[in-house]
Amino acid sequence: MSRKLTLATATGVALMSIGVLAACVPLDELSASLDYDSAAEEALLPSGASTVPAPVSSDEAAQLLAGVPNGEPGNAHYERDLFGSGWRDTNQSGCDARNETLARDLTDVTFEPGTDECVVLTGHLNDPYTGTSIMFERGQDTSSLVQIDHVVPLSWAFQQGASSWAEEQRVQFANDPLNLLAVDGSSNMSKGDSGPSEWLPEAAGSHCGYASRFVVILAEHDLPVPSADRTALTDILDSCTGEGADS
Repeated sequence: MSRKLTLATATGVALMSIGVLAACVPLDELSASLDYDSAAEEALLPSGASTVPAPVSSDEAAQLLAGVPNGEPGNAHYERDLFGSGWRDTNQSGCDARNETLARDLTDVTFEPGTDECVVLTGHLNDPYTGTSIMFERGQDTSSLVQIDHVVPLSWAFQQGASSWAEEQRVQFANDPLNLLAVDGSSNMSKGDSGPSEWLPEAAGSHCGYASRFVVILAEHDLPVPSADRTALTDILDSCTGEGADS
């Protein structure tokens, strides 16, 4: 069975699971109940999305945020290699997280021959951060136009407690499909290690999905949130209350 077929068949199961979760689990237990496997996480991200896809509704995200503990950032010495060197194949699919994210988020994708539809050569990105269209072409001078963003930045997570994680836990976090999005390269560079209080996508239509996704990642990985970012997330979610998952 091909990777694309597996992803397509997982979509219905993943969205059904979110509905059941919202209906049956007490809201104060929702964060503890989030347990996505990689296929389900990928299925929550429709190919070619032009806004940041939200894995839960804004109402559910607001309830999750209420259960995320407070925690001001530390000052631990951060290095990218503490989250593993380069992109990994943590789900043992035979393809690394970067190429899987490109294949998932781009449309009209072509692959390098002989890589079992793994290495992405070209594709089209409807960028969720700017709302613009970007053509991706693999190459030394062109690949950087489309970059893979960690929605919750690695250095941000490091200062919020990931510094005490085991190395394997940090590697899993750095390659978690829920935390990865293919985006406009310049937007990714300008975001850096900023949280929602300091940076939001240029496209206002992506704010609700971005905030919901940020909160779900915090809950999934048991990360606390600083007061400034909590205020920013709360304000965003309050403005879009009632929007459904993937809105």
